[in-house]
Amino acid sequence: MHIRHLIHNERGAVTVEMALLASLFFLMIAGLYDYGRLIVTQQKLEHAVRGGIQYGLQSQSQAQDYAGVIAAARAAVAPDDANMTITAYSQCECPGGSAVPCSDTCVDNTFPQMELEVEATQTYQFYFATFLGVDGGIPLAAEAEVRAR
Repeated sequence: MHIRHLIHNERGAVTVEMALLASLFFLMIAGLYDYGRLIVTQQKLEHAVRGGIQYGLQSQSQAQDYAGVIAAARAAVAPDDANMTITAYSQCECPGGSAVPCSDTCVDNTFPQMELEVEATQTYQFYFATFLGVDGGIPLAAEAEVRAR
């Protein structure tokens, strides 16, 4: 074989092009898959928060039952709640903005307004990034605050 013949030989070029395009296509599909999982995880956090709020809105005593609110939030997304951190708290304020115990009355003899807040957080771990040796994740959060009374 002459060197001129090797320079103009195109055998195997299609194979190399296909290998490059197939790897780019695989990376694109893997990225779309991970992005879809990220969106689903965010939706589960929002669903958990909504479940906790729905439990707390049933009565004033349930709004202050933080363990019950958290259990209801976890039950809303079970069994996918293993890595979620869920917190709940409520506070009562008088119309002037001063915080008071929920059992007290305000200066104008009205009941204070109770607000319930539920927050869920989770660190999203990329599925395909672990194969590439990339460690870490993206913190996701969802929260809801409603006036319970």
